[in-house]
Amino acid sequence: MSQDDRQALRHAIETDFGGQEVDAVVDDASHRYVETKTTFETIFPFLRRGGAYIIEDWEWGHAIQWPQDQWIDRPLMSPLLSELMLVCGHQSGVIARFEIDPAFAVVWRGDAPLPKDGSFKLSDHYIARGFSVPL
Repeated sequence: MSQDDRQALRHAIETDFGGQEVDAVVDDASHRYVETKTTFETIFPFLRRGGAYIIEDWEWGHAIQWPQDQWIDRPLMSPLLSELMLVCGHQSGVIARFEIDPAFAVVWRGDAPLPKDGSFKLSDHYIARGFSVPL
């Protein structure tokens, strides 16, 4: 399925897991900013409190070994990590902890209740004075 199809993503997780929360999610898919952010916003509310959401290969646009002309037209993934950091820093309980490794990032689910109807948006859970994240 397409990584930016919120309805299909929600249907898959609701069907495959019978409405139960999941312990962990590994996103090793498109490596595209918009699609990865959409998947995160759709699936993260289905993660149990304390569960881990892993985003692999976030660093592709920054890695020294990555060919400089490959995916030159794609938005980098690092702005998504910046936005996740802002949510963590907001201390709203959405994100309990956020870890960055050179090859992946781990977002630990906090205790805040989150809507599973597709309405969860990262931008609703932080204040960033003087900072803007690309859409």
